Amino acid sequence: MRNGLFLGLALLAAALTMGRPASADDANIDEARKLARQALDDLDAERWEPALQNARKAEELYHAPIHLLAIARALEGLGRLAEAADTYERLVAEPLPPRGADVFKQAQNEGTERLRKLVARVPSLLVTVHGPDSSAAKITIDGKPVPRADIARRMDPGAHKVRVEADGYEPHEESVTLPPKGGTVVVDVTMRRPGAPKEPVEPAGGGGTPPDAGPSPIVVPMAIAFSLGAVGLGVGAVTGGLFLNKASELKDACPDDRCPSSQKESLDDTTLFGNVTTAALAVGGAGAVAGFVMLGVWLSGDERSPEGHARGAAVVPLIGPGYLGLRGSY
Repeated sequence: MRNGLFLGLALLAAALTMGRPASADDANIDEARKLARQALDDLDAERWEPALQNARKAEELYHAPIHLLAIARALEGLGRLAEAADTYERLVAEPLPPRGADVFKQAQNEGTERLRKLVARVPSLLVTVHGPDSSAAKITIDGKPVPRADIARRMDPGAHKVRVEADGYEPHEESVTLPPKGGTVVVDVTMRRPGAPKEPVEPAGGGGTPPDAGPSPIVVPMAIAFSLGAVGLGVGAVTGGLFLNKASELKDACPDDRCPSSQKESLDDTTLFGNVTTAALAVGGAGAVAGFVMLGVWLSGDERSPEGHARGAAVVPLIGPGYLGLRGSY
């Protein structure tokens, strides 16, 4: 659908006529107008490549912000998001001519809005180099030279190939896939001298002295479970005391279990304390039970599966509308 500045070809013609210098070649103006009309038709039909070519030819013949908007829209349709964002930024920064400012302002406004939505979809790639001086490293992304490292660059989503070269170091090549969303993906490159030993790789099938396995994988979730248990039981004890006090006050104020309207707030508070106490004690009890189960597994030394792999242990608190709980695996 046509929108914004592209609602009418008459407006397009006005944009090309107003603001042109007196020495402008009228033949070029007419040809640029025809190409811009064709670009409009191509954009409406989502023929992105022809739209891009026609809009670029129109811009070569006669510069106008409306052409930049058409170019950026076509690039966006082709999935060339980084180029589209750059073109939108060029459009937004365009100084307005004294004549035709309203028309060009509409183009800038549409470009600003499209840029705002687009930047959330454009990822950036940052290459950091360790070893040689970053200024001495030659970096290419998809075969195109990058002026220097340590600067994030907008890139289109998808697969890209990063290559880093430096005198006295072995070349480094790495593939990276950028997601279709904003944010920065970092490629951290450590260059190696020729003949330098590679990082040690653990031999298959074992042999030799096994490396230190580090702390048991069950210790951290066990500590989390005990902590949740302690917090839950503590909160339950406090709110339980408040619940009993409120219940006692209500019993005195509500003979025959019928409360006047003046006690509505106290009744609501009592119900709240009762619900919180129940939930807190449930979470605390579950955490304590999970902690003791993992403690028993840890003390027994049975932390590995029959295949010899370390068992994963996890305790995840679950919070949702109307419930609290734990999910665990050992």
